[in-house]
Formats: sequence, structure tokens, C-alpha cells
Amino acid sequence: MFNIGFWELIVILLVALLVVGPKDLPKVARSLARGIKRLRAMVDEVKRESGLGEVEQELKQVTREVKVKVTMDGDKIAKIEVLSHSETAGISDPAFTQIPEAIIAANSTEVDVVTGATRTSDALIAAVNDALSQVK
Repeated sequence: MFNIGFWELIVILLVALLVVGPKDLPKVARSLARGIKRLRAMVDEVKRESGLGEVEQELKQVTREVKVKVTMDGDKIAKIEVLSHSETAGISDPAFTQIPEAIIAANSTEVDVVTGATRTSDALIAAVNDALSQVK
């Protein structure tokens, strides 16, 4: 959620230990966890009541509209052509060039996504997986 690494977490804990003190740190941590839990519950309730969850799901489905043609050479993936997509031009272009190359090189869809085009990368990988599942 916050994309905090191990060392950042250690620094945060050390600062908290210095500011709050070792005696009160468990109490502060518990109350912070309770507050976060309540906040998440409120956000979920607002999403549910306002229908934002449905809009979010519709947006995810829109980004998944990628159609590909996968050409196989025996058991190897020989070529991937993007037939159509509804992604934003310019932003998604690196994914449409790098992901097919990576999939062909690895002969697998277990490849890293392109930074800055994560959803496009995911949609493209899902489309290739779908095409491969129809071949087998």
C-alpha cells in the first residue's frame, strides 16, 4: 500500500522509539493499528455507499481490453502481435514494445512489468495468457 522497504521501516521504528520511548511504544503502536483499521473500515463503507467500488471495477475492466495474436513455433512463442487496445498512446507504448520481446525471450509470461505502464503490462500479459490457454 505504501511501498515501504525493509530499511525504511527500520528507520521509522528507530525514530518512533526515540520520540515515544521504549515504555510507551507498544501502546502507541496498538492505538495506531486500531486507528488505521477504523480508517480502512470507513473508506470501505464510503466506497460501498457511493458506488466507487463499482466505478473502480469498471475502470479496471476498461484497461483490460487488449487483443493479441500469438504465433507458436512448436512449444516456443515465436511472435506476439497487438491487434487492438484501448490504452493511452504514448504512456502504454513502452509496454507494447518491451513486454512481447520479454515474453518471447523468456518463452513465458512470467516477466517484469514496465515501470510507468504497469496496468498496460498486466493487461498485455493477461491477453497473452488468454491466447496461450486457447492454444493448449
